[in-house]
Amino acid sequence: DEALDLWRGPALGDLADTEALGSQARRLEEARQAASRDRIDAVVRGGLSDTATDELNAHTVATGPREAVLAQVEGLPQRVLSLLRPAAVIGATFELMTLAEITRADRAELDHMVEAAKRAQLLEPDRDGLLRHRFRHDLIRTVLYDSIPPLERAHLHSRIAEATESRDPYDRTAHHLELAHHYRHSDRADAVDHAAGHVQRAAQDALARGDSAHAAALFSEALQMLGARAEPAQRCDLLIGLGSAQFRCSEIHYRVTLLEACQLAITLGDKPRLIAAVLANYRGWWSSTAEIDHERVASIETALAMCDSRDVVMRSQLLSAWAQENVRDPSCRAEVLKNSSEALALAEAGDDPEALATALASRFSVLYALFEQPAECVRISRRLLELSHRRGDRMIRLSAALCLAQASMRFGDFDVADRYVGEAVQLAEALHHPPRLWLARSWQAMREAMRGRMDTAEVMATETLHFGVQSGEADASPWFAGQLFTIRMLQDRLPEIVDDVRDHVATMADAVPAWRAALSVALARSDQHADAEVILDDFASGSFEQLRRDIMWLNGMCYLSMTCEALGRADVATSVYGELIPYKGMVANNGTIDAGPVDLQLGALARVMGRHDLADEHLGRAAALCRDIGSPVWLAQVSQRQPTSPHDTTTRAPRDR
Repeated sequence: DEALDLWRGPALGDLADTEALGSQARRLEEARQAASRDRIDAVVRGGLSDTATDELNAHTVATGPREAVLAQVEGLPQRVLSLLRPAAVIGATFELMTLAEITRADRAELDHMVEAAKRAQLLEPDRDGLLRHRFRHDLIRTVLYDSIPPLERAHLHSRIAEATESRDPYDRTAHHLELAHHYRHSDRADAVDHAAGHVQRAAQDALARGDSAHAAALFSEALQMLGARAEPAQRCDLLIGLGSAQFRCSEIHYRVTLLEACQLAITLGDKPRLIAAVLANYRGWWSSTAEIDHERVASIETALAMCDSRDVVMRSQLLSAWAQENVRDPSCRAEVLKNSSEALALAEAGDDPEALATALASRFSVLYALFEQPAECVRISRRLLELSHRRGDRMIRLSAALCLAQASMRFGDFDVADRYVGEAVQLAEALHHPPRLWLARSWQAMREAMRGRMDTAEVMATETLHFGVQSGEADASPWFAGQLFTIRMLQDRLPEIVDDVRDHVATMADAVPAWRAALSVALARSDQHADAEVILDDFASGSFEQLRRDIMWLNGMCYLSMTCEALGRADVATSVYGELIPYKGMVANNGTIDAGPVDLQLGALARVMGRHDLADEHLGRAAALCRDIGSPVWLAQVSQRQPTSPHDTTTRAPRDR
């Protein structure tokens, strides 16, 4: 409207001088540019403003937004369009240096043409760089891109890829996806190979940055792009990358992906790739409490057979992994201890801090899992913590925090345990390590139960179960069952779940015999004394050898102690007391489940045995420990067994046999 008013103004001959003419021309140009901008903005919004001319309205309604934009840009000089079209192939944003290289335009002329496109409101400077520009609307770029004939467009993509790849290699890392896009749409015979290679490198960069979800998507994209034409070695690398990203994203398929990579590496006879796949397929401790992952074990053993004995660091890592995967097999106990010890010795000789951290964490896990040398577990944890300080390595710090927390729980040092469990949760979240995050959260749930906050504990345990199932943790459901048992036991509600416990024992007792001991408590407290006695007598007749010496042993012995007390079995109480006495002052707590202070059970057993002075001594220590660790729920259990007066030493009489 302003432009029309200007033209309807005084005739040129009536102007006083050329300065007035120049001023009027500038105003006219500014009005024309504003009108152009308004028309394009209106088209992009899907309609035109009321101020647009009737002619433009009619054209847009008849031909649609794309044609309206095309009509707008085709009004520009052909030389400007010859630069805008290649710019549209580069992308929504582009660098002038790249545009100059692929068009071979004179730089002064290029500057002039870009300024013309900016005046036409088609381009604008990009905030990320002085020599970068962008299209004001993606529709403008799309219209220009589609107007280029297909063969010419494919050739432009090739030239752009070559120009981008010729840059400084340090700068190229930021352009892998851009390069993949241009190669994929180029006219090169090897376009797919080049494109997939750049997608793979972009995925590796994303994984290194911690952007695991994006990395997983890119690794999958590269695999799909290559399909059956992928070279076996490249496919193996892509599978290792994908499995590693899936692991960090809590995707349950990571195990299968990495096992496929292992098999491919074995077929290739490729030792480095096999070892990389084996070590990536490892969550930090044994894969399952209930069963051995024989496929993982087989891949580790193949890698060990291929590993050069002189490569002490790699052999240390593989021996650590083998010991972890077999730690739940009673027949392998001696070999597991031997291999984990050898792994630690090799790591110390190899002078590799990361390998040493792996070996220390593995040695801790093996000793803890087999209930060997509890004090040594604390010492190993301290070594890991010191190593993490020296290296400034957060992954080592995560291992140290978990080890030190779990070892401290056994000795009732919950000030230390609470601190490092909280730190482990933060580190596991930051480092995208779902198994360790799941583990630490399960410990936090049980700690709430110890504090007597049963509703909160149950909610947290349920949330942890869901997280574990989602991330493919084989132990998610069994460990939740153990936590629910503990919560119901502390609530004195075991009769509500006794049938569920019986069903769980039917499937789990062979792998975890401590579940039968737990069932005996549930039966005894549900007035099913005869069934409880059958289990108790069965354990006692075999000198408790059925109760496997493992991470659950101390809890299992405490459950049998509870059954002895409930049934008044002084004859068995003496034997159970003898098994537990070396562990006085400790807590039957492995983080995931809790059976309270050992002195509480020793005191209860002493009462059943008629040793009231001994009972008072143990119960006094248990009470002090409960106060120290902030566990009112266990303190209440202690108080129930302490005499109400100095002379009150009554206890439940043994049942007639």
